[in-house]
Amino acid sequence: MHNRNNIESCLNKTFLKDIMELLKELPDKCVDMVYGDPDYNVGIKYGDKSYTKTFDEYVEWYIELAKESLRVLKDTGNMFLINYPKQNAYLRVKYLDRECYEVSDYAWVYNTNVGHTPKRFTTAHRSIL
Repeated sequence: MHNRNNIESCLNKTFLKDIMELLKELPDKCVDMVYGDPDYNVGIKYGDKSYTKTFDEYVEWYIELAKESLRVLKDTGNMFLINYPKQNAYLRVKYLDRECYEVSDYAWVYNTNVGHTPKRFTTAHRSIL
């Protein structure tokens, strides 16, 4: 993207880059909706790829994602962030309730959940703020 003040240069395009980099290139109040589905893999390693090391680091990154998303969101826009209930609870309490006029919490319920275990219940729903 070449001109941060020209949202027209972003329309009808696909970008393959880190979302935080892309959001920082967008002008203020330029989008109608933000839908975020960030990875949930706190402290997980898959082969050569590792994710956020601690839960606290993840929450701080998630707050930064919300800040940048709200910056690019028009005053009449909507933001939807889907995540595990715990992550969204932290985001809401540490940031969104203070910065947003109204925050709603929706539940996306799964009939079943991958990762069944006889030791505990697994999370079979996600929270959408």
